[in-house]
Amino acid sequence: LKAKDRTARHVRKLLSDARDLVASCGFRRWSDLRADVVERDLRRRREAGLAVRTSNHKLTALREFSRWVVGSGLAVEDPLRTLKALN
Repeated sequence: LKAKDRTARHVRKLLSDARDLVASCGFRRWSDLRADVVERDLRRRREAGLAVRTSNHKLTALREFSRWVVGSGLAVEDPLRTLKALN
């Protein structure tokens, strides 16, 4: 993100959102990432009062990370590729 000239604030926010979602889902390794777990966790959190916009930000942050991992050649497939933000 820094290489793309993103602001330090933007980088911190994305990292915070991605880490929050990873922790909430209980993921510890790349192989743990599963779209259904992310979807279920975000739905549970929205039902508890998380705004759709915030849910989308967290999902977008984690998806950006997963796309970077695949794009960097560190993984062959993106386990979160099917997830889309809500309207």
